[in-house]
Amino acid sequence: MELDWYKIEPYTESKAKNAPDKDGVYALCTLQADRTYKVRYVGQGNIRERLVDHLSAYENNLELKSHVAKYKMKASYAVVGKQSDRDGIELFLYKKFSPKFNKNTPPAQTAIEVNLFSLKYDEEK
Repeated sequence: MELDWYKIEPYTESKAKNAPDKDGVYALCTLQADRTYKVRYVGQGNIRERLVDHLSAYENNLELKSHVAKYKMKASYAVVGKQSDRDGIELFLYKKFSPKFNKNTPPAQTAIEVNLFSLKYDEEK
């Protein structure tokens, strides 16, 4: 499946609040010393709500919350309307990247392969 990926770089609350109020899939990525990003968490749901929640006091994944507060990160996301597609895409991303801060394997039975987003760092101008 071909997706249109968008990014929030750097991943901050003010930028996350501008994400679309639509359902989709997303990945939270940490900037590495070699100037590439490593996927640390994948998820799905309302993109704006989920991206803002991960930066808020309400985040219940304490390891992820601590990591997000400490490191320079970006979020990559794609709007995906159909729940079964989101489930399959989330499973594909989980299997592809083995993100450190996902506590559970996504419940989908079948992964849906998608084109991937860039893991290269973009210099801010």
